[in-house]
Amino acid sequence: MKILLVGHQYFCEKIASKLIERHHDVEVVFYEDWGRKIIPTILLSKEYDVLHFICGRGMRKFIFPLILRYLMNKHIFVHFVGSDVLQFKRQKFFDRMNWKLSLHLSNRIFSGSPQLKRELRPLIKSTFFHLQYQETPHLNIPLPDEFTVLSYIPKVNPKFYGLDEILRIIETNRDVKFIIITDYKNELYNYPNVTILPFDPSRNMEDLYREATVLIRLTDHDGMAQMVLESLSYGRYVFWTNKFPYCEHVLKDSNDVSKKLNRYLGVTKPNIQGSEWVRSNLNNQLNIQELINIYKNPKFVLKKRFI
Repeated sequence: MKILLVGHQYFCEKIASKLIERHHDVEVVFYEDWGRKIIPTILLSKEYDVLHFICGRGMRKFIFPLILRYLMNKHIFVHFVGSDVLQFKRQKFFDRMNWKLSLHLSNRIFSGSPQLKRELRPLIKSTFFHLQYQETPHLNIPLPDEFTVLSYIPKVNPKFYGLDEILRIIETNRDVKFIIITDYKNELYNYPNVTILPFDPSRNMEDLYREATVLIRLTDHDGMAQMVLESLSYGRYVFWTNKFPYCEHVLKDSNDVSKKLNRYLGVTKPNIQGSEWVRSNLNNQLNIQELINIYKNPKFVLKKRFI
């Protein structure tokens, strides 16, 4: 089976590697590089049996699914994973109708989290299917001797990820050690209690999870963030602006986060319940097999999902 994954390069390549392990022929294309011109896009796509858009923004023009599915007999799947839901909701009327029609012409539409499914429901029906692309270790590693906070602030749109709030939290908690993954050059470099690490997709995140007590993720909007799931699997505590099992729900407000952070300063045992929840609900091998079954048969019935 030949599969084309269209979406964010990093995540698509993670999923592609698991499919390749099972002897499928897989290529990855960044979603903004697909669909610019009709003829080159059709010529590229004709080589594949399956086109999976792991980002709703990839499939927005109805002419493509019309040709690919109904004239070329391709299987087409669209997966909403996060901010693409926001963009879909904010589109102007006629642009959204074009996008909506293209989605209806696809074989199936998926949402990457229960929250995204609820957000999409007034506009279009989707099936919740989280793409768990790697095994989580479930090790319940002991917490570090020094209370440490881990967070991620990307270079693109850092305020969306809570840059201003993180700065105020650091300022308020000078006695707490912070590790910030970021390529954004700003005031974060001015604090002696902050260690800055550049974003590196090849980084062994296990080392960072071992060093962390708490992960703070202050996004305006989110899907099922892999960093959250991995932190939980290692028995770390997670402060998140999403409501999620065994996470501390926080507002995108530095005072709210700092107040709740103080409650955890004396914690000595890992978040065992969070780790066990990941073990019970997420299984990479079953997930990838379900994905393959869907590729072969678009009507394949997924197992009942959690939440």
